[in-house]
Amino acid sequence: VNTIGNLFLLGDELEDLSQLEGKKILSAGENATPMYVLNLLLKDLDVDVSYLPSHADVVAAASEAQADYYVLPEPFVSLFKNKVGETWSLDLAQVYEEKTSYPLTMGVIVTTQSKLDEKKKDIEKFLDDYRASVARVLSEPEASAELIADYGIIENAALAKAAIAGSGLAFESPREMKEAIEAYFELLMAENPQSIGGELPGEDFYGDY
Repeated sequence: VNTIGNLFLLGDELEDLSQLEGKKILSAGENATPMYVLNLLLKDLDVDVSYLPSHADVVAAASEAQADYYVLPEPFVSLFKNKVGETWSLDLAQVYEEKTSYPLTMGVIVTTQSKLDEKKKDIEKFLDDYRASVARVLSEPEASAELIADYGIIENAALAKAAIAGSGLAFESPREMKEAIEAYFELLMAENPQSIGGELPGEDFYGDY
């Protein structure tokens, strides 16, 4: 699991999600994690949620005040605040965890059994390097932000550093996160069974790294 919780609601400050009743929200990610999480958290509320093709489109729409609230992950939250101005934000992953009792697993590293058998040493080295990279970014955000900017991933180091803090970067064993992953899969099954092939994966889905 390489991403745990990276989804935010931006707009005027709220004390409770029920205050979104009658409001308009713009997001990207139709038929993907943002939509499924919003459907869960906004269930039974009359909220107008519209989906745009990309997170960049949501930021552009926000600059023209096309909605009351916007849903974005990092680094687009930092880009939003840089373009629109400092804005109140709510960590939707935290709300998800309060509702489900599990962290929101939003990213994983996947391979096939045949590829693992064929390239086991290479894959293990990749995972070791990946773990070290995540640890370095989290322990040295300023130096990492400079590299991110140098490679043109984000336009400048200040934005990159702000984005790192909320990006949910992680490196957790799938076995240790199995219950959280299954909770998310249960949400997908309830929302759109075809999004995970119509059935929950078996034990062999979860690696032992």
